[in-house]
Parts: sequence; C-alpha cells; structure tokens
Amino acid sequence: TNINTPAATEKNRLQKVKNQSNASMLDGVHQSKITSQPQRCQPTKPVVDTIPTKILFQADNFSPPLTGALSTRSVVRVTYQHHRLSRDEMGFIKARLCSWEPYWESIYEVMDRTSPVSSIELFQKGDRPHTALECDIAMPQDVANLVSGWNLPSTSLLQKYSNGQVRLILRMIPLSAEYSKKKKRADTHMWPKGTFLQVLGRARSIVQRKQQSHDHSLWKNMSYVCDLTGMIAKPCGVNRIQICCVDNEPYAFSVAVCRYRSPSNLYSVVCNKWLKKLSHQESIEKALQHISQSTVVLDDEDDTTEEVNDSMTFSLSCPISKTIIETPVRGTKCKHWQCFDLKNFLQTNEIVSGGRWRCGVCEQFLSCKDDLELCGFYTGLLEQYKGVARTNRDRVQLFSNKKWVLMEESKLRYAKKKNKQQ
Repeated sequence: TNINTPAATEKNRLQKVKNQSNASMLDGVHQSKITSQPQRCQPTKPVVDTIPTKILFQADNFSPPLTGALSTRSVVRVTYQHHRLSRDEMGFIKARLCSWEPYWESIYEVMDRTSPVSSIELFQKGDRPHTALECDIAMPQDVANLVSGWNLPSTSLLQKYSNGQVRLILRMIPLSAEYSKKKKRADTHMWPKGTFLQVLGRARSIVQRKQQSHDHSLWKNMSYVCDLTGMIAKPCGVNRIQICCVDNEPYAFSVAVCRYRSPSNLYSVVCNKWLKKLSHQESIEKALQHISQSTVVLDDEDDTTEEVNDSMTFSLSCPISKTIIETPVRGTKCKHWQCFDLKNFLQTNEIVSGGRWRCGVCEQFLSCKDDLELCGFYTGLLEQYKGVARTNRDRVQLFSNKKWVLMEESKLRYAKKKNKQQ
C-alpha cells in the first residue's frame, strides 16, 4: 500500500510512514510495536509452513570464502519449512534492537527468522548449511523516498555515517537473548556462524566472524551491520534476500529503513527520553547505603565493636576518558558509587568491539536505553567544584553525616608518589 502525501512536510510524512509500518504485512511477516523495554519472551512452538521452500545458493569459492569459513563450499540447494515469528517474538526482537543498537532508529522494518534445513542437494564439499532464510522486501514509495543512495555501491564494507542519514540496514541477532548472556556479550547485532548472503541472486560480502584454524567449532571476529542500500535498484519492487548459515542456532532477521544517530544526537535522546534521574536527596541516600555497606566492624575479646569506615572516596574523573565528568551516570544495577561520563560512554560504544556497552567501572553490560541513571548528587558536586576540580585533584570524600570535601592533591596516592620522588 502506498502513502500519497506529496504536500505533507517531512515530519508529518514520516509519522504516517511509521503508523503504516506498524500495521503493514509483507509476505506474512508483519510489524509489531516496540515495547518500552525488552521483556522476557516465553518460547512458543513456531508456526511452520506446510509447503517447503527450496533455495539455490551459488558456490562460495571466493578467496577468502565469504562465509568466513576455512574452506570453500560448492553449489548447494537447500530445502526447509519456514518457521514464522510470533507477534510477541517480533516485539521482543524489536525492543532488543532498540536497546542495544540505538545508533539506528528504525522507521520501517520487516522481520523474519532462520529455519532448520531439512535436506540439501548438489552439495559436494565445504561446511554444510544447517539453517536458511528467504525473505521478499517491498516498501512503500514514501519510505523509499526517505533513503538516498539506492543502487550506488559503496567502496568499503565499513562505512562512516552522518547524523540523520537514512539507509536500508540488515541486522541479525540470536532468537533467544539467553545466548548473549551465556556468551557474556552485549545483545547487539551478530551474524550466525558461516553466513552466506545473496541479494537478488547475487552473493554479497559481509564483515562477520571467522572460523578458527585451531578449533573449527570456534568462530571469532566482529560483526558489522550490512548496508543494503547500494545493492537495491528498485526499492518499491520485490527484492529477494536469501541467507544460509552453518550455525544451528535460530537467528532473528531484520531489514529496516533506519535513520542514523550520531553519538551527540543519541546523547540528547538518552537525556531527554531514556535516562532515569535521581534527585540530590535520592542520590545522598544511595551514597549513605554504600557507606554503611562498606563499613567494617571489628570484634575483640570483650565483645566491643569499633567502626573503621564512616566515609567513602570517589572520583570526579571519568574512568573511560580520565577527564572530568560532564554528565555523571552509572548502571541502575551497578553495585559501585563511582560514575562515568555519558558522552564518553556513547562515543566509545559507537565503535563495534568485543567490550561494547560495558560499564566504565565494573564492566557490567549496560543499555543506554534501559540501564542508566543520572546522579543528582554528582551533578551538584561538579557544579560546586567547577573550575577547581581537575585531573590531579578530582577525589571527593563523603562522610556518613552527609558532609563532603574535595581532597587536596597531597592526599592523593599519585601525589604521594610524586612527593617521594622529590
């Protein structure tokens, strides 16, 4: 269904596109609204198509192989019965992508999943595909008009994007969020092991994990999203995407028209919409709990007790950048009091890495949408000591009587080392 709003402003037109995408259905893959936070989705028995699907995949005889495998693969025809996503599963997956891939704001999205391969033909050598997927994408004209760069191939697989740029992005994540927890990684985009991608019948290269020579069951490397924009000439026509994977694990598949958010733009979104804000009083009470929990009590032979600690010391410097914090945040479930800077956190996590979305203090995984809180007490201290606090005088001592002091440089351990050297 096309949307005809030639005289509408981009804002109104975009809103109508979003409204339509929530109700649209393409090839049985329908849309669902994003929940405010990823909720645990109970596994349900998938609806399975009775008519099997057959896909012919060309040989992966490239050097190196496009799948990241150690050896090439022959031509193969796979047969599978399509397992459909339930509406709850789609809502859960959309929420996960919104939480852990926040630099891409989805405008229009089509979702599906990989299904187990039941039989193969023509296969002679290489790693056998275990899961496969075929999905037809056709979008309304108004959605297509938001994207620039159709059918203009990029010279690099690792593109740089500017704020507000709209692209057609392909992402995949394990169907179960438990997989990421088990592997101790953030729930970000990740290609299935040995992914082979065909767009309109043509093999395409992606940046994905590679099979390890010392252990063929291990696949290690970074997974980057795939920008399909330059591969599509007629976005409003039917564009067929086919995938086969060595991985047995079922994966969710998302093709979405997305608007890119730069770290500075995402910072505004987090501050205005997502960030939980603790008042000065709430922050003080939380700080006193930290002091009481860290207090050491010693018992002697006469059953008398002595409190050793009645204060705590923390830094106004960000543990990520080692500079004075501007926007003090920490994880809502973190057990430490120390904050880190929100801007630094968003800038460093724009880069795809194995340690992505880890807390700057305890390395717990934190979503900037669901897991961060702004500390009101920290904010007040930064304002109070503005122009006074610096990297060599950044530590504050807070006492259980709710009084605090910015410690002198001579009290810092690196200052003591400096004095000893002199």
